[in-house]
Amino acid sequence: MPESPMNLDAFSTVVSRDVSSDYFDGQQTRPLNAVEVDWINKGIKAAQWLLVHYQISADGGGSLQMLDDVLDRWRADRSPERPDGEFVSTAIGCLFGYCFVQELGGVFVVVTDKHGVDLGVETAPGEIGFPIDSVLKRLDRADATLSELFATIREPHDSL
Repeated sequence: MPESPMNLDAFSTVVSRDVSSDYFDGQQTRPLNAVEVDWINKGIKAAQWLLVHYQISADGGGSLQMLDDVLDRWRADRSPERPDGEFVSTAIGCLFGYCFVQELGGVFVVVTDKHGVDLGVETAPGEIGFPIDSVLKRLDRADATLSELFATIREPHDSL
């Protein structure tokens, strides 16, 4: 596989701390098990492939801008080899979640609530983001970027 424009050596292992807890409305979190950690790492590797596939250069900006660029190029891709939306949202979502881990000191967790079970990133007690769902909701919306979403989430953390 060609070299990725992002240095993903730091993404070799996703660590989940023991943050089991109960929150409002029956929402519960638990740390990831080994299979779930492996699944996220595979998602991050898939994101690396997308960066190479869509020829995203690190010269264009930071990692969040690169994720937005992948989504833009995916939206414009009309080729028969175009990856499906589920693949893209999972791959980019895993890497987007890792941005929360790196930039905000978050931790990947499994969230269970009345809606089901989902992967989340907890950045503070009770503050949980859903990176894969966030990407999925933006697949067909060029006006809603991951960079802007991250900036609005980061803002309260910067003031601490």
